[in-house]
Amino acid sequence: MPLSRWSAPELAREAMERGIAAFVSASTVRHWLDQDALKPWQHRSWIFITDPGFLGEGRTCP
Repeated sequence: MPLSRWSAPELAREAMERGIAAFVSASTVRHWLDQDALKPWQHRSWIFITDPGFLGEGRTCP
């Protein structure tokens, strides 16, 4: 699952499991994301091409 789909509790749990923090609450994670310029939930996915002319005529996505 992409990180942009993770909830604050899931991110907090992952940070503790990976040893990034001994303890971090979901509210702290929400605060960090709110203060950071990175807001993946506010951006459209770049993976899905929406421009029909992107590949050129006669070409298709794999």
